[in-house]
Amino acid sequence: MIVGGGKRGVVSTRCYVARAYGVRSAMLMFQALKLCPQAKVVRGDMRKYAEEGRAIRLMMQELTPLVEPLSIDEAFMDLSGTEALHAGTPAQTLVKLQNAIWKERGLTVSIGLSFNKFLAKTASDLDQPRGFG
Repeated sequence: MIVGGGKRGVVSTRCYVARAYGVRSAMLMFQALKLCPQAKVVRGDMRKYAEEGRAIRLMMQELTPLVEPLSIDEAFMDLSGTEALHAGTPAQTLVKLQNAIWKERGLTVSIGLSFNKFLAKTASDLDQPRGFG
């Protein structure tokens, strides 16, 4: 499955099977369909994406006010010094957040934990979906 516009549009996101064929986000749809002609193309629902993004962002802000959004579905969080507040390490706090998002929103998230943004982003991309690196 590929989410995006028609044949003249671009790929918003794609399933893991389409990724295996080389389909990438922001790729032109006609190129994606050349790589994965058996894919089913569905239009996205930006209103729903934005609604879910806001709900998850609020869940993140309950853990720390230091949330830096990157896009509608990505953000950096600074959990430095929150161990006593959350009665656990940042890793434990993030596992709880990941589980809460699944339970409350029915969505999987991948998390990268590191002392810098580059490594956190790299780690979050390693084991999707629902990865924790």
